[in-house]
Amino acid sequence: MNFKRVGMKLLLALVFISVLTSFLVVFLMKLLAALYIYIVGGGEFSWAQSLIMSARGGVGGGVVLGIGIWVMAKLEELKSKNK
Repeated sequence: MNFKRVGMKLLLALVFISVLTSFLVVFLMKLLAALYIYIVGGGEFSWAQSLIMSARGGVGGGVVLGIGIWVMAKLEELKSKNK
């Protein structure tokens, strides 16, 4: 993807990518923690609960991160136009 302007397409792409990345990171960390607990001393892993909690964390963090990156890119674009 090559964006020439900082517009809505870039905002949507940034939000989507950051939500997906945040979701995967949270889910994999929960999976690794559950695997460690299972190996050490037992316990169970709820896939549904883990997916729901990872989705909440991914959306919450990813939207804020994507919008923040977009705002910084927009400010940089405006700064370069004013020079």
